Amino acid sequence: MTLDQAFKILGIPRGTPKNEIKKRYRQLMRQVHPDVFPESSYPYNVHEITAAYDLLRNSCNIHEAGQGYFSKRSSQCQGKAKHWADPVRHWDAPENPQAYCEREILHNVHDDEGRIVGHFTVAWGKYLWTADEDFPLFLLSIYQCSKQLLDRAERSKKRDSRPSPALRQKYQAQLAYLLAQQYIDALPWLEKLAKISPSKDDGAPVFYVAAMLEASLSVSLEDGEILFPSRIQDHRLYLKNRAGAQLGYLSFHDDRLYYIIIPLFEQRRVQVKIQAIQKENRSHKAQKPSAKSSHSHTNSSYHLKNKSSGYKELRLWIRFLPHTGTMPENITLQIQALLDRYKALL
Repeated sequence: MTLDQAFKILGIPRGTPKNEIKKRYRQLMRQVHPDVFPESSYPYNVHEITAAYDLLRNSCNIHEAGQGYFSKRSSQCQGKAKHWADPVRHWDAPENPQAYCEREILHNVHDDEGRIVGHFTVAWGKYLWTADEDFPLFLLSIYQCSKQLLDRAERSKKRDSRPSPALRQKYQAQLAYLLAQQYIDALPWLEKLAKISPSKDDGAPVFYVAAMLEASLSVSLEDGEILFPSRIQDHRLYLKNRAGAQLGYLSFHDDRLYYIIIPLFEQRRVQVKIQAIQKENRSHKAQKPSAKSSHSHTNSSYHLKNKSSGYKELRLWIRFLPHTGTMPENITLQIQALLDRYKALL
C-alpha cells in the first residue's frame, strides 16, 4: 500500500492535517464496522481502512495539526507499506516462530467522541507484542488464545463431561501466563519503560525501574536498605532483608512490568539489586496478573490507583546475564506439558 492509496482509502486529500485524519478514521470505522452497520456501502473494509490509517499515522512523520504536510521521510513509507499487503494476515511487528500457536492482533473501534465501542481482529500470527498494540487488547488476545487451547483439549477427549469451573480457571491462568511470555521480548520493552545506565563491569546496560514492596504487615525499612530475593511463588518475587526476615513481594506501578520483569526472574536471566526508599506509597495499588483478570483489563489503564497502605517504595536495578538470549526456548514444552496434565484430568 502506498501513501496515495492510503489517502484514497480514507477518502481524504494528501496533506490532510493529523487531527482530521484521525477524525476521518473514526467516522469510517463506525460506518463500516459489522456490529454497527452490517451492510455498509463503503468500498473498503475495516482491515483496509485500519491499514491505511496506521500507515499514515505510524510510518511517516506527520506534523502537528495546522502544518498539515508530510516530511521528506514520506518516501520511507513506501518500503514499510509492504507489510500491509495483506492486512488480515500481516502485522508490522517481529515474530516468534517458536511460539506454541498463533494469536489475534486486536484493534479498538472508536465513535466520533473517541469512546471505545468495540474491537476487531486486524491480523493473526505469532507476532510479538509491541507498542502499536494496546496492552489491554494484548491481554485479551492471550486470554482468548488460552481459552481456545483448553477448548481444543476438552474436545480431544470425546466426552460430554466438562471440568469444574475452578479447575479450568486454574489451568487457564497458568496457560495464559506461559503464552504471554512467548509474545513478549523483555529487552526492547525495558528500553522503553526503564532508565538505562551502562554497567561498570562489562558495559552491559543496567535497567532502573521504580518498584514497590507489597507487605501484609507493617514493615520498617531504612532509606537505602538493601533487600534480597527470597523465593518466587505464584508469579510473585518475595523479598527479605539482610537478616532473612520475610518482608513481602515485589510490586509495580505499571501493570505491564509484571509480564515483562517477573518472568525474567523465573527464567534466571537477570541479576538484580533492590534498595528501599524511605517514602511510602499510599496511592497506588498494583494487581497480580492472571488469566481471569486478563479479560477484565480491556478498558483499564496501565496504572491502577486504588488507595492502599501496604506499599513501600523501592529502587530496582536489573541486568541481563550473558548468553541468556532474547527469548526463552522451553516455554513451548511447558505449555504442552500443562495441556497434557489438563487432558489427563478430564
